[in-house]
Amino acid sequence: MEDAPLIVGHVQKTQEESITSTTNTWSVSSTSSWSASAREWLMRGGEGANRLTVRDTACELVGTCLIVLIGCTSVTAESGMGDTQIVMAFAGVVVAMVFCFDTLSGAHFNPAVTFTFLLLRQIGLVKACLYAAAQCTGAVLGAALVYWLVPNSMANHLGATVSVVSDWQCFVIEAIATSVLIGYVLMMAMHRSKPQPKRDLLPCGLWFLIVALNFFCARLTGCSMNPARSFGPAVVANYWKTQHIYWLGPFAGAVIATAFYCFVFITGP
Repeated sequence: MEDAPLIVGHVQKTQEESITSTTNTWSVSSTSSWSASAREWLMRGGEGANRLTVRDTACELVGTCLIVLIGCTSVTAESGMGDTQIVMAFAGVVVAMVFCFDTLSGAHFNPAVTFTFLLLRQIGLVKACLYAAAQCTGAVLGAALVYWLVPNSMANHLGATVSVVSDWQCFVIEAIATSVLIGYVLMMAMHRSKPQPKRDLLPCGLWFLIVALNFFCARLTGCSMNPARSFGPAVVANYWKTQHIYWLGPFAGAVIATAFYCFVFITGP
């Protein structure tokens, strides 16, 4: 019986070591899991697919360049095109680029759209930054081509977005228009698994939506809905009036659309 205290002490010491070991194991496992999750979020779509990432980034650059080139050329002064024709040009080139590149890069062509998919963890941070850089670069190249192709007397700020309302009104209008646009883009992404005929009709609906949104606010804010589309002509024409609004508004719209999508389709019944 004299050995009983020694046995009890040994058991208590063993239990303490077991608890400490379990705690350390949980801590290491938790840290490792968090690190893996963060790494996966950062590199989603990039690691192990460098060639595809370069291809996708190039698609974003070319698509955005063509959207700015064709759309902004139609806006330049004395181009002979009325408001309806300008709207058709923008909507047409956007939908055409979506048909071309949707299965390759996802056809974002818009930093606000890329930001939305980043929030939804459908694209990693690294690839999102590459996309945004490619989109802005493509927009600058497109605006530079407009500058080169269009005579100075017709340039008119190279089709830069111009607001005729207050900054707050411009912010709200751009946020509303962008949230509606991105909401539809998310619906398109959700229905990609649908049968072929229905899936192919989705970009056609996007054409009608872009036309409607341009009729809604083109005369008020220029209906940018795309920071890159505003950024390109601003850089080449050195026209920075209300440029910050054309970044803040679309990104606010992206947050609104993402929150609504999560509420209805992720947390809903």
